[in-house]
Amino acid sequence: MVQMAGRPAAISEAKVGPEILQRDHAFAIIDEADSVLIDEARSPLIISTGPRRPCATPEVYLCADRIAKDLAIGSDYSEDQQSRRYELTERGIALALQTLPPELVPQLRRLWPHYIEQSLHVLHRLRRDVDYAIIDRQITIIDEFTGRLCPDRTWRDGLHQAVEASANVEITEENNSEATITRPAYFRLYDTVCGMTGTAREAAGELRRQYRMDTWIVPLHRPSCQLGLRDRIFRDRQSKISAVIDEILRRSASGQPVLVGTRTLENSEQLAARLEPTGLKFRVLNAKNEAEEARLIELAGQPGAVTIATNMAGRGAHIPVPETAQRAGGLHVIGFERHEAARIDRQLVGRSARQGQPGSVQFFLSLEDDLVVRHAPEAVKTLAARYHRSELPSRAALRFRRAQRKAEETEYRGRRALAVYDEWLDELKTAI
Repeated sequence: MVQMAGRPAAISEAKVGPEILQRDHAFAIIDEADSVLIDEARSPLIISTGPRRPCATPEVYLCADRIAKDLAIGSDYSEDQQSRRYELTERGIALALQTLPPELVPQLRRLWPHYIEQSLHVLHRLRRDVDYAIIDRQITIIDEFTGRLCPDRTWRDGLHQAVEASANVEITEENNSEATITRPAYFRLYDTVCGMTGTAREAAGELRRQYRMDTWIVPLHRPSCQLGLRDRIFRDRQSKISAVIDEILRRSASGQPVLVGTRTLENSEQLAARLEPTGLKFRVLNAKNEAEEARLIELAGQPGAVTIATNMAGRGAHIPVPETAQRAGGLHVIGFERHEAARIDRQLVGRSARQGQPGSVQFFLSLEDDLVVRHAPEAVKTLAARYHRSELPSRAALRFRRAQRKAEETEYRGRRALAVYDEWLDELKTAI
């Protein structure tokens, strides 16, 4: 206890009552502000109770998983592309109710169709080593934007249990939520909010509208010497991987360090498996070995070094590049695919040519990348019909940029709808 001089501590006068859990919200400083305020805006902050323990009624989730695998899209359920959710049709609901074993009815915590819709979401949207990993026979969420494991997070409303049922691991009890608040609503509690990030320029308008935060761009300490090369686009994924490996071998042989940024853990392991037979030494930094992150980043800039890393957006550390490696061209960054937000691509690009050093960057894309498959399927069909060789002309990159803008617009609409809901909720609380 800190005691002011001249005043005795009045321990006996302390009031008995509930302790203050948090002081007034005066000032908040946010690191990686665009990631916290924008990318994670739709993920609520939840206080839940109780450790993970085995579920007393796992049959409910296992049954929903079995039924979901037998349903047909269109007749039994529909897909909402914007919300990325699945809804049972009237026929699907009737089928679900017919197949519900009577002995499971007392175990339900919510309407039975919801369990099956969650299983459909797992079946069609969530992928192992992309959205989650299985660590010690437990489901561990992978952060979409940083690629890091999140062992303390679980999905809500039975989704986590649906994943466990699908992955055939022990099903745990659902957590009880004691309190929940969205990130935008939480930071609006503060009198003053500020932050810092290297990629706020594209988000300046949204930061102003949603949080009343102005954006100032700090000039570079030294002029950038980064060489940005044109995107290379391939017809299929395997052709792209082969081209990436050829580029890695060529640059590494010249003494230039290479950093390959992948969007998912799955991609990093597939690329590593293809690179292994070449005999080239390389290092992999992803959610499964992030304990070695500091050492791997320190070595990534050494002459001829090759590093495969997942989502460098969450790994903003400076990569030291010695003089010998700078003379070979500096750190060369290869983007294995484009993210749904251009800001996150810039986090990867920013690993190269720092502090006026030489460096270069190039993206390798394919018509099988998630970005265009999900947000520009018609463009994929058009390009596939027009070009039959393995590598497409560089002007095809325009379709990827359009798909990226569409993805950003979709995410923005979702965040805006959440903000409107928060405002309505605040007004309702005030009125009550």
